[in-house]
Amino acid sequence: MQARIRRLNRKHQAAIAKLEKECASNRSGLEQLLAELRLERRRFLRRMAGPRGYDTTVLTLERLYFRHIPLTGWMQEEIPLGGGEALNEQTVLIREIAGAPGEAGMVSVVAG
Repeated sequence: MQARIRRLNRKHQAAIAKLEKECASNRSGLEQLLAELRLERRRFLRRMAGPRGYDTTVLTLERLYFRHIPLTGWMQEEIPLGGGEALNEQTVLIREIAGAPGEAGMVSVVAG
């Protein structure tokens, strides 16, 4: 009975070792893929004359690349700052967290 338990234990340990080896090889491939992805981000301030003076907008353009091949078009996010009035706390918080596109301002795809 004890010999049978030992044999089952060895089979179990061998199966676990094989599984860990397969996971380690898959993980390295995924890490290599993720290492070759990069995000290019461009930020601009746009000032436009309006009826009450100048309105300032922060314009952010983002694009995802695999090596040097663009995977997406330019994604545009606009955050209106207004004419110099204080920003509300939510706008500042959203910019610091860098939340998902669409949470702040307008998001649209620009042909590139």
